[in-house]
Amino acid sequence: MTQVLQILSKINKKLMFLVLGVLLVVAMSSYNLSPTSTKKKSIDYIAYMRTINKAESYILKEQFDSALVMYKLAFKNVDKPLAGHSFTAMQTSAYLDEIDVFEDFVIETFKCGLTVKDITNDSLLNNYISDKKLYEVIQKKYKRYSKVFKNKVDKILKDSLYKLSKLDQKWKIYYIDSLSKIDPNNSKKYNITYDSIVSDIVENKLIPLIKQYGYPGERNIGPAKNGRQAYRYSFGQETAKIILWHYYRLPKTCSYNDIFFNEVKKGNMPPDQYASIMDFQARHGTDHSCNSEIYNEKTVTRDTSLFSQINSRRKKLGLESLEEKKSKYRRGQGICRKIRKEKKYNYIKLFYWCG
Repeated sequence: MTQVLQILSKINKKLMFLVLGVLLVVAMSSYNLSPTSTKKKSIDYIAYMRTINKAESYILKEQFDSALVMYKLAFKNVDKPLAGHSFTAMQTSAYLDEIDVFEDFVIETFKCGLTVKDITNDSLLNNYISDKKLYEVIQKKYKRYSKVFKNKVDKILKDSLYKLSKLDQKWKIYYIDSLSKIDPNNSKKYNITYDSIVSDIVENKLIPLIKQYGYPGERNIGPAKNGRQAYRYSFGQETAKIILWHYYRLPKTCSYNDIFFNEVKKGNMPPDQYASIMDFQARHGTDHSCNSEIYNEKTVTRDTSLFSQINSRRKKLGLESLEEKKSKYRRGQGICRKIRKEKKYNYIKLFYWCG
């Protein structure tokens, strides 16, 4: 009898360990150990862009409280905002003296790849940080959250893109910027030669990279500074866009457009870059199977009868209307004039010229 009880006891222990093992496997499978497990739920970035445009509309109207609400909503629904949007949101919260929200946006901004210097170069933000004695807080946040950004950068994609960019620039300077001007009689020949080079770069190298890793925009490889002076900086990543502009200088097929549009929805390709590429196609030509449409992002159409159609296309991408785009441009021009007189920058930036 004692032996039977001992056998049953051993069986029960085995069953217990088996059950515990199964429970552990289930628990581990439900817990995602990848870095993305802490990310916010990602949505269609076109919806994100629409919300950002609402925020910018409120800034144009100087309804800053409403703009701040839109920025918070936009950031809540994506896993990573764009650096320029985060920067403007940070400015808005500083302008309204919403210190808790400001510190949250500082974190988002560092996670986007900007630095302490990018922030303190702006007089509005620098003054606010100084008044609130936040410099030490900013430094600590940068030390912590800049690591988050660095860990998310796709180094293979970034390094590959810059190699392609150097190759493209080398031959563009040689054939288009130099030989074509020195020997204009043979400029057509030089254009064709350069086009064969950039076509190889795009078709055999850049497109395969996009298919494998995603479009090498800001969310994948980080932002880049565009502009010379602090108040003229924008932080978009435009390297791949420049290569594609060069590629679409001469007539091409539209076979990559679906790939590009999917990258817009994922948030990898900014919609204004997609729109500018479509404008290049419409301007320089595509094959007969393509239905080239303009967005007035790189092409300027003054025929107001077409504005309704163009605005409809822009809306589908999450872009602002042509009228609002013009208002932002005029606002930037006005701020530039004030800066030349006042010699300082103290405006909420929409990254159009000076403001």
